[in-house]
Amino acid sequence: AQSSVAQWCDDDGHDDDSADEKIMMEKTAEEEAEEERMKEKKRVWSVTVYVVLLILYVALPDCATVTFRYFQCLRFERGDGEPDFRLLAPDLTVNCDHHRYRVFKPVVICAIYLWPLGVPLLFAVILYRYRDMVNPGESLVKADAAERMKADAAKLAKADAAKLPTASQSRGASADDEDETPREKPATARNDDFRYGRRGFEVLCLQSDKIRYRKRKYEDDLQPIAFLYEDIEPRCWLYPVVDCVRRIFLTAVVAVFETDSLAQCVVAMLGALVSWWLYHRYTPYIEDTDDSVALISQMQLVLIFFASLVVYANGTSEENEAVWHSGLFVVMLHAVLSATFLASVFTVLYEVYGTKKVDDRAKEIRLALARSPRRLQSAAVRFLRCASSERSTPSPGSIEMSVWGDQKCEEPPLLDDRSSSPQ
Repeated sequence: AQSSVAQWCDDDGHDDDSADEKIMMEKTAEEEAEEERMKEKKRVWSVTVYVVLLILYVALPDCATVTFRYFQCLRFERGDGEPDFRLLAPDLTVNCDHHRYRVFKPVVICAIYLWPLGVPLLFAVILYRYRDMVNPGESLVKADAAERMKADAAKLAKADAAKLPTASQSRGASADDEDETPREKPATARNDDFRYGRRGFEVLCLQSDKIRYRKRKYEDDLQPIAFLYEDIEPRCWLYPVVDCVRRIFLTAVVAVFETDSLAQCVVAMLGALVSWWLYHRYTPYIEDTDDSVALISQMQLVLIFFASLVVYANGTSEENEAVWHSGLFVVMLHAVLSATFLASVFTVLYEVYGTKKVDDRAKEIRLALARSPRRLQSAAVRFLRCASSERSTPSPGSIEMSVWGDQKCEEPPLLDDRSSSPQ
């Protein structure tokens, strides 16, 4: 009887354990399914917000232009002492003095608050809401970079533990260090150039660290608004708002003035000049090629508005010069209009085919870094010489020349070729 009771108790306990395991497995499967559903909802939400922001950004200039052209009325004279009348420029069948025109004014004002004011304000609120993620703090980025450097150093130390230098290599290293002689300090002006270049390099490195930190920490959280910041450097996190204002000014605000008038040409040209200065001053894009194309496009706008100003002045003056009616002027206009397209094609071709030498030198520097500081110096000098020759001849006050003082990059001091040395 005791053995039967014990066996029954064991079977009952085994059944309870199996039931608990089944319940746990069912709960785990439900949790995984719920997690997958949440991920899918988050993905759909991110894609939806991304597409909505893209549509708002693309449609903003046209909608703002249509809204502002409501106030563009043309004045006509009746003659015979009768009062003048005004007609709407986009639709000459609408009289600006009629009550039908005034009825739509509240609708147009609401549209102004919705598009020219509402969309940039929406972008500004979104970017300000996520400003700490889009532009991480300098202290956080530097602390994260220091931790990663310590981790990389620990990995390198473990990897090099089994590869200790021999006695001859140690003696060779000490001999190389003894042969080094101090360089002469560069001149004050060149030293200032070097400090300026170093500050720019530090800013560049900081922005690069911020981009990596942002991608590693907040990529999932920022995915819905990635359209607003993904091509912009963290320091210029509000630049999409400035770009919206620029596009509204060059399209909608300019349309308020009378068509083909002197005021319209002058205001548009001033706006294009300010836009070009902003791009030149802040270079907001991550890729340098994007900054170059943006600068060329803004200069193209300046030249187009300048050409329109010249044509207007030539048409209103009594002296019509033949040069503005010749084929040469038409060819120049076509060249200006195609400048952005040609610049884009050139930058793409240069990225694909023109940077091979520079990439090879960069690989050489990375390999030399693992060998010795002396070879790293020589590789760096060859890299600077290659890069400067591809761009242009460096000026006496440039950074490439100021690194070595009065000496040129072709003959750097303290660099004797010791390729046969074990170092």
